[in-house]
Amino acid sequence: METTLLKTDTRDGYARAVKAAAGVLDVGGIVAVPTETVYGLAASAEHPKAIERLRDIKKRPDEKKFTICLGLKTDVRRFAADVPRTARKLINRYWPGPLTLVLPGGRSGTVGLRMPALSFTRDVLLEVDTTVVIPSANPHGEDPARTAGEVMGYFDGAIELVVDGGPSPLGTASSVVEITADGGMNILRRGAIGEDELRKATVHTILFICTGNMCRSPMAEGIARDRLAKALGVAPDDLEEAGFRVTSAGTGTFGGSRPSPEAVEVMRDAGIDISRYLSQPLTPELAQEADDIYVMAPNHLDALRAIDGDAAARARLVSSDARTIEDPIGQPKEVYRAVRDALFEAVQERLRAYPGRHHGGGAARSG
Repeated sequence: METTLLKTDTRDGYARAVKAAAGVLDVGGIVAVPTETVYGLAASAEHPKAIERLRDIKKRPDEKKFTICLGLKTDVRRFAADVPRTARKLINRYWPGPLTLVLPGGRSGTVGLRMPALSFTRDVLLEVDTTVVIPSANPHGEDPARTAGEVMGYFDGAIELVVDGGPSPLGTASSVVEITADGGMNILRRGAIGEDELRKATVHTILFICTGNMCRSPMAEGIARDRLAKALGVAPDDLEEAGFRVTSAGTGTFGGSRPSPEAVEVMRDAGIDISRYLSQPLTPELAQEADDIYVMAPNHLDALRAIDGDAAARARLVSSDARTIEDPIGQPKEVYRAVRDALFEAVQERLRAYPGRHHGGGAARSG
């Protein structure tokens, strides 16, 4: 077999290479393609002989499954029986990118999925009419190829096509993370994304929402951070290492403002410093990351629903009895104290619902 080599360094060359790669894959051939991590050998999962050839030329053990590569995030639902929230957070943060997720796959047990970041690879995946797997381009036990030349050194004469997209930008394999049905995370292979970064991306995130993010939600954030830290025996700044992130946002702010002086003062009277907080607008990214969302009033739910309907389904009024926590902006300090005390009661009640944790404590001291 003669292996064809195509380059992507011109617009016409790029387009020809996409069409050629997709054509080879659709008829059951094997193509070496660049990705942002290392070069990979692409083959159709729907052509048994292609998978048999792929396993043979890679000398890959029969028990090792191949990862399916996706052109769109939404394609994950085609292959995974369940996409736990932990997985959705990683997908939102790292796809397209150097992350392989192993998810519950129904009868097949588990399935490995990845969405490559390199534009050429995704364009091929969007062009083909078949499901594509792309393991690294190397025989089992050898170093993965990082250039088209290295691929040719391994597989010249054994595959139909090699696409030369230049050296792989990262030059290291993807991180492989298994997400269990209950949302647990197991790191199966350390790769381009560090373990600490992965764990921080999946911490349990609590988001408080008000309008300006200068009074109510910063006070609620400060209370939750203080109570969670005390319950877990850590400093508030170390909450992420203990598995929690607490933040706040506003539906009507451009961001960058400090909390109101009255809010800072009444919280300081209660032993909590929120003076360093900066307001931030509610964004789709913040909403998607949040596991628990608490709003001060029904209109905040409406604003959230307009941004992200799925996130709105996770949102509740912070007061468990569905009372609105009114905005104290422009009101006397006594109103701020009343709002603070209402928030202490509401936030502590919400935190008590967390499994296996108790975040009690007395009401705020009056200043």
